[in-house]
Amino acid sequence: MILPLKQYGVSVPGGCRIDIHFTHSDVASMVNTSRVTVSNIFTWLAENGYLHRQERFFVVDSVERLEELAQEGIDLEQYMKKQKKGS
Repeated sequence: MILPLKQYGVSVPGGCRIDIHFTHSDVASMVNTSRVTVSNIFTWLAENGYLHRQERFFVVDSVERLEELAQEGIDLEQYMKKQKKGS
């Protein structure tokens, strides 16, 4: 997410918009994972205030927070367990 942001990011009110359209499948191919995993990660990022959708584009709310998260990582397995319990 950081690389496309740096390459295609456009400063907008409320963050930085990635000014290209891509699908979850496109991202999955780029990082060699499944579309479902990408969807889960994007949902987690949105729910935790890292990004939001603006029409067909993603807007990163805080580049600095996203970079910190990239260094720390997320526990997606723990997130998925919480999601299953809430269902």
